[in-house]
Amino acid sequence: MSENVFGGKGVEAWAKVNFALEVIRARDDGYHDIRSVVVPISLSDTLAFEDTDGIIETVVDGCAPSSSMNGCCVASKNNLCTRAAVLLKDLTGHNGGVRILLKKRIPVGGGLGGGSSDAATVLKTLNKWWNTGLGSADLMEIGAKLGCDIPALIHGGAVLVEGRGEYVTALSVSDDICEKGWWIVLANPGINVSTKDIYSRHSSSSLTLGRIHDNSIVSALANGDIGAAACGLFNDLQATVCRKYPLIGILV
Repeated sequence: MSENVFGGKGVEAWAKVNFALEVIRARDDGYHDIRSVVVPISLSDTLAFEDTDGIIETVVDGCAPSSSMNGCCVASKNNLCTRAAVLLKDLTGHNGGVRILLKKRIPVGGGLGGGSSDAATVLKTLNKWWNTGLGSADLMEIGAKLGCDIPALIHGGAVLVEGRGEYVTALSVSDDICEKGWWIVLANPGINVSTKDIYSRHSSSSLTLGRIHDNSIVSALANGDIGAAACGLFNDLQATVCRKYPLIGILV
């Protein structure tokens, strides 16, 4: 790890895409039960870490500062990176602190899991750096307290996500994909879409239930069949997003 995210190596926090997203039902706790195929992509934020005497804070490059350190924004205590570090410290009794240096590349509000990936990377990195000794399942349970995407991103790789995000199952991926990867196109219209708002506007339909298990996405990943994967892509929230943001509808 580097002590300077702007000049050093740092730790990468990879973005994700949902090859398939099935919204099953609204829950009594305000969340939704979903079923989704989540796949990491090569777009990333970069994080680096500095020891402090006890303070935990996140410094973000490239944003308008509310308070600044060398021209960079000191994020609020509600930043997911800060919250992840504070929660890990509280649960493990670690005595020290950390300054998290964050270089943002993943667009905010683009459904790519940038903030969640940053938090997942903080939990995994600090677990090793602070020698807390927690296993992956422990970190995923902690991550679930912070955000629905975080357990999948702590697990890593292509996964099937169920429940509100807490149930994560690794998917088989062909050797060809692992070696060569697949190319995808990301189009960013510069619109910050609130996940909470879109879920609140969405109406679940029983007609969608079971689509992932009947779909070609899972087998396409296992077989390395990009054509089958492309034909099987779907997202139950797409229509809701496009109704509110017609520009996104033009892009898709």
